[in-house]
Amino acid sequence: MVCLTWYRIRFATYCTEYWFTSWGEIMNTMSYKGYTARIEFDERDNIFVGRVLGARSIISFHGETVAELRCEFETAIDDYLLDCTEQGIAPEKPASGKIMLRVPPEVHGAALVATTGGG
Repeated sequence: MVCLTWYRIRFATYCTEYWFTSWGEIMNTMSYKGYTARIEFDERDNIFVGRVLGARSIISFHGETVAELRCEFETAIDDYLLDCTEQGIAPEKPASGKIMLRVPPEVHGAALVATTGGG
């Protein structure tokens, strides 16, 4: 089993977050209205490309600058929400905040102690 640790660093500029893995890989993200998009740079076309994570619908966007990318991301989300309203369907929620997983009892116990102890 491979254990991978993520380190999150958030920069105020454009609300861009950088997620680093314990191996030093980087994953750039942007957030808007609760939706998060993964950002990559396409060297061939010299543009930034983004795709919204956690949605079955494919919501993607691109821009030549970070400012343009941010604008296109917000427009893509706003258009998605408007389309859902016009079609009378509920938009997919980015995440409910609830997650169900199984862990060994000792890990569960340690997590309870850590949360109740303020750690």
